[in-house]
Amino acid sequence: MSYNKKITLLLIGIVILGTLSGCSKFKQMKDTAIENIAIESKLPQYNLDTEKYDNISYGNDRYLIIGEEVDIDSIGEPIGKVNYSCTIDENKVELSKDELLKVDVGGSKKKEAKYKLTFGWIHEVKDMNQNEEIAININNLYYKCKLEKR
Repeated sequence: MSYNKKITLLLIGIVILGTLSGCSKFKQMKDTAIENIAIESKLPQYNLDTEKYDNISYGNDRYLIIGEEVDIDSIGEPIGKVNYSCTIDENKVELSKDELLKVDVGGSKKKEAKYKLTFGWIHEVKDMNQNEEIAININNLYYKCKLEKR
């Protein structure tokens, strides 16, 4: 077999293997998405305080989001969800879509700080009492929440 044929067969083999492994990754991503949708549908909805964005509640329990990051290895099972996204200014006032789309063409306004917040699932924290401490996913990071009031 000539050198060119060997190289051609090797390249075809690499392409086939790459395609098969890509299909495997796609199937894995699809399976994970289906699993997450099933979990999501069963999680209870927690309420977010949209005036201060500093606490969540479920039933009679209110948890203060204390801003301390929780390591991903300490995150336990999901126990609830918030599913809320918004953009706020430095005064924690939510900006409407119209306000976000405004463009200051003349540059007459001072630069305003804007913060995009995406709240997600609520999780147990491993080795902690769920009735005292939980974690919330905000912008793909986990933050500690402590029980404030019963």
